[in-house]
Amino acid sequence: MIAVVCGSSFLASFIAGMIPADQVVCYPQDYANQDTTQWLSRLLCEERISLVLYEPAFFIDPAPFRVKSPATNFVVLTSPGEETSGIEALSCGAVALLAKPVDQNALHGVFRLVSP
Repeated sequence: MIAVVCGSSFLASFIAGMIPADQVVCYPQDYANQDTTQWLSRLLCEERISLVLYEPAFFIDPAPFRVKSPATNFVVLTSPGEETSGIEALSCGAVALLAKPVDQNALHGVFRLVSP
């Protein structure tokens, strides 16, 4: 299962469109009225999440979430101007950085990178 944590419904839909519907859960569409940190923490405890794609506006350091799910990979999605946050996320344990606008080839590359 893949979790997508981003503020853009368009980006979440784009990513979700490349993954079987039963294998992806997106914030904000599915849980817009919940706190992101609580939502993701609960999701990591309740589901088998292999990958989290996230924007640094929601969090930078994935370490608190890795405690709950050590096998989960975190990939940060950055916009122009967020390069520093992306680099910081990588230094905190994110396994990759995807620059927006995200293209299909880059996203498939990340899927191959983190596949068991």
